[in-house]
Amino acid sequence: MIVRFLVLIGLPLVAARILSVLIMEGRPLSLDELSRKTGYVKSHISTTLKYLEEKLVIEKIYGKRKKLMVKLKEGALKNLLMDHIEKLKNHINEIIEYMSYSEKRIDAIIRDLSDVLEKLEVDKD
Repeated sequence: MIVRFLVLIGLPLVAARILSVLIMEGRPLSLDELSRKTGYVKSHISTTLKYLEEKLVIEKIYGKRKKLMVKLKEGALKNLLMDHIEKLKNHINEIIEYMSYSEKRIDAIIRDLSDVLEKLEVDKD
């Protein structure tokens, strides 16, 4: 359910699965743990973690014996959702602008056609 939601708001499937595991576990996890819980190889997880780090969703920390751990940033889901809503808002505004442009263009075409019809009627007489 969480994975579907995360994909719906624009995350790639691998990123959504990793985040889902971090959310469900509620604690920092190592690459080994993420690999076991997601079924992805560590290299794939590592690449995806870079992506999630750029999105400011996770942070890397070092645990005992300098072991790399990954944790969900506070407010990460809220930030992802807000970012998605902002993108939707922008797309909707673009559609509205296009529709407004299209309506104006259609009105202009109708006016032009009406002018042509008037001229044809005048020429007919």
